[in-house]
Amino acid sequence: MTFDTSAAVMDALRAKLNTRKDADIARALGVTTATAAHWRTARSAMSPEHAMKAAAILGLPPAELVLGRLAESARSEEARTLYRELITVVSRRLKRAGRHAAALAFMMIGVTLGNIIPNQSHAASVSPTGYTLYEVA
Repeated sequence: MTFDTSAAVMDALRAKLNTRKDADIARALGVTTATAAHWRTARSAMSPEHAMKAAAILGLPPAELVLGRLAESARSEEARTLYRELITVVSRRLKRAGRHAAALAFMMIGVTLGNIIPNQSHAASVSPTGYTLYEVA
């Protein structure tokens, strides 16, 4: 299953928790029912912190969910594209490196880019051989 949107994450949580109620999911993630409803209806994107909680409930490495939420909430198409490329590259490495090592790498990349991209003071590019960060003048 892919988690392109917060709504997809909500669907997976509904199945895992065996519920149809936003209130049950909200309680599990520590948010209000209104917040959960906004995620389900795509009015807002789940935060990276809540994506990590969702990943724990779903028994998944948090990396893909976190970068997916960053892509979903990015303000520019350039940033969305970057996060999607990172998901692809790191997902491949996840298969090779093992779950924990790749999850840690994903989190480091997500935290770094989450702090860099929104300020537009830096940008990043992804190449098949790795990641390159550079300043934008």
